Parts: sequence; C-alpha cells; structure tokens
Amino acid sequence: MKSKAKYAVMFLPLILLVTAALLAPRVSSGWYDRQTLGQLSHENMDYEPYEISPYHSFADKMEAIAAGVSGGTSLYKVKLKERRDAPENQELVEIINAELKVLYEKSILPQEWSIQELEERTFYQMYVILEDNEEVLFQDVCYWYITAETEEGSVMLTMDSTFYKIYAVRMYYEEEQIPVVTSEWLEKQLMDDFFSLTEEWCSYWELEAAELVSAYKDQSYGNVATDGLYGAGEGYIILFPGGYQLYEWNCLDYYKYGISGAAWGSGIQALSP
Repeated sequence: MKSKAKYAVMFLPLILLVTAALLAPRVSSGWYDRQTLGQLSHENMDYEPYEISPYHSFADKMEAIAAGVSGGTSLYKVKLKERRDAPENQELVEIINAELKVLYEKSILPQEWSIQELEERTFYQMYVILEDNEEVLFQDVCYWYITAETEEGSVMLTMDSTFYKIYAVRMYYEEEQIPVVTSEWLEKQLMDDFFSLTEEWCSYWELEAAELVSAYKDQSYGNVATDGLYGAGEGYIILFPGGYQLYEWNCLDYYKYGISGAAWGSGIQALSP
C-alpha cells in the first residue's frame, strides 16, 4: 500500500501538468473572447500614412495623380480618420489663410479671403479604379475638404495634407457683392481667357516644366452680360513631361442651385470641392 501511495504522489504533479496544458488554450481563448466581444478592429484605428513621403516635391505628387488618372477611369475618395498629430482646427485655419493669401497675391483669387473658423473638416484619401475594376489607393495622397465662412461669403476648398497646397477652391458671393468684387478682376482674366491665371496655378503647384493646352482649342466660352453681371469660364489641360495630364478649370456661375448669387471655382477639376 505504501508503494502504491508513493507512486501516486510521484505521478500526481505530472497529471496536473498534462491537465493544465490541455485546458490552458480553452481558458485563454474564452478570456480573449470576453475581452474583445463587441469591440471594433480596424474601424477604430487612426489612419497612419507614410512617415516619409514618397514624393520629393509637390510637382512629383501632382504627376503621380495625373499618372493615376491616365491609368484609370476616374478619381474617387475614401473618408479616413485623421492622425493623432494632425493640425488642430486653429492651426489649420492659419495654414489655410496663408495659402489663400498666396493665391490672392498671384491674382488667382479676386480678393484676399480670411477665415476665422472651420465649418466642416473632412479627411480623404484618393484612389482610382482601373479598367479591370481593380481599386488602387494613391500612396500618401490625402487631402482635407474644408468649408468656412468669411466676411465676404463662404468658401470651400481641398488642401493636400502633406504639402499644404490647395488643389481647388470655390467661393460663394451674395448678389450685391458680385460687381464690386469680381468686375475688374474678371475683365482682366477674360483678356487672355484665364491663361495667365492658370499659369499662376502651375507656378503655385511647382509645375514649371508642364505645358498648358486649352481644353476648348483656344476658344473661350467666357462672356460679359449686358446687365453688368458676368459669367465666364475656361479650362486647360496641364501636360506633364511624362505625357500624363490633368484638367484645370475656371468658372464663374450665377444663380447656381436656384439661389441668388455667384459661385467662383478654380483649380484641378478632379479635386474640386
């Protein structure tokens, strides 16, 4: 009896170890399920783009966008959650105002606009659908869609999140402000069908090596109405050295969307707000 008890005591630890080894995975799995039940995975993750941009300059990024457009059917966007270290609203306001000032100094805008606070701030990444329906995200091509109010009216724009360059801008004026704000500026733009303005856009985007070709074969559809109000527009194709192209548009519309006023828009059409 003593011998049997002795062997039982010797094998008891071994039996306990084997039992623990068999039960441990089940206990661990059950604990993990209880901890993660009802929680989200990738939907809760912040978007963390490349720490080092694959583009040496904004011109490189613009050409990459043009190459993507050339290889696909159209540009699309997917909404993302911003990085934790993204600029706060007030910092982004200051960045936007600095860029709007540059656009005004280049005569791209009819007047200098200054925003005080943001109404809407949405973050997107661009992607393109290829001919075989494959969806391809652009590397580090993300931008903000911004809406804000100014003393003169409202503004909408799209801005690159890495270089802080504005891709396109749209401004809304009340009807009584149209002749005061736009008349002299617009007459100057109509003298060369917005060609100089588009050249200034290319300078702002660092596209000195690109060429401009009228999208309407040098025939502008701009006009000056007899009642003193203006309606004008012109588009240009930006040709890159690699053979790719983007479409730049300039358009001033009146009574758009059934409201009394005007909307002035300019910039890369595929990224227009």
